[in-house]
Amino acid sequence: MPPVRWHEPIDTRRLPLAGLLAAAVAIGVNVALREAGRRWLKVPADEPLLSLVLIGALTAAAALVGTLGMAVFAHTQARPFTVFRAFAGVVLLVSCAGPLLARTGWIHTIGPTTTPTMAVMLLLHLVTTAVIVAFLTTLPRAYDRRRF
Repeated sequence: MPPVRWHEPIDTRRLPLAGLLAAAVAIGVNVALREAGRRWLKVPADEPLLSLVLIGALTAAAALVGTLGMAVFAHTQARPFTVFRAFAGVVLLVSCAGPLLARTGWIHTIGPTTTPTMAVMLLLHLVTTAVIVAFLTTLPRAYDRRRF
């Protein structure tokens, strides 16, 4: 039985690759979800909150901020993966306020959105967070080389 560690080893050299892969996969999945929402939930085609440019830019920005956050946690925390997961959960809860406020019409420049648009936006937030957390907490993990 391997000894139990109190810290989580991380290889920070793998963070840029993990961030790029997380951004690429999250953008691809988000575009697919956007199209699925338009096909099956009848989300309006002219919805400005679901434009491809906006989805791509915000998803890439989220992956960049997540990668930088993981780099900071790697240098300041003994358990960076656990702290990052907890922090990502809090950020997800805060980011869900945007679609809810857009649905109620409290964002004056946009006006109220439809319920299917809000549902797709919430799903995009959830999937983006899940993909970024999955990539940034698995790829940079440092493993000991096993000797047989």
